[in-house]
Amino acid sequence: MWARLRLTSIATVVIFWATILADRAAVAGSPDWIDWNGENFLGPCQDDCSLALLGGRQITTAMSSIMLIHNAVPPWQWHWGDAGIIDGEFSRRLVTFWNALDIEPEIGIGKRFGDMQAAEFWGALAFRWTAFPWNNYVKTTIALSEGISLATQIDTVERNANPNRAGSIVLNYFSPEITVSLPDYQQSLMPLLPVRSTYCKGEAGARRRYRGGIGRRHAGCAGD
Repeated sequence: MWARLRLTSIATVVIFWATILADRAAVAGSPDWIDWNGENFLGPCQDDCSLALLGGRQITTAMSSIMLIHNAVPPWQWHWGDAGIIDGEFSRRLVTFWNALDIEPEIGIGKRFGDMQAAEFWGALAFRWTAFPWNNYVKTTIALSEGISLATQIDTVERNANPNRAGSIVLNYFSPEITVSLPDYQQSLMPLLPVRSTYCKGEAGARRRYRGGIGRRHAGCAGD
């Protein structure tokens, strides 16, 4: 777990310095490949905020199989647990590179049900690719979010997934995400697979508990 948290901390520091450099570039006159939103970041939303509401059920199939990396498993053969979650996320674009890659700080809150009962809070950085040749027909984005997840208790399911049966309130947060929508609509269908994971020294792999969800993401101004 701590190795993953250190990785998250390093990524945060890298992004921090990247945003500082982008801010300085904006003051000096941004090059064409940087669109810096830091000056407006704490102000009213200007078509650069996003709110997502979603719900889903626990998936116990290995992430490498779901992502077709190793021992690929199609969705109709995934294994499902007896827990679920309903949650909401808010994010805002901080900077865009090459008019294609958005970096978005994200915060979220969720409530588990079924075999898991904890509430969950997370903060993450989302890296979202928006440039696809078919966007005039189906607007598509792909994002990866990396951050830290806090739970109000250690649920038995997570405790049993840990080799020492201890678990942790603080875990790494990782979420691949795809959004699709019609070009003229600000609401998107959003399948995603958020992960709370702990990596244990000496183990062959990670012990993970994650969930699949489908929800709606709305991007626009606060008054929309």
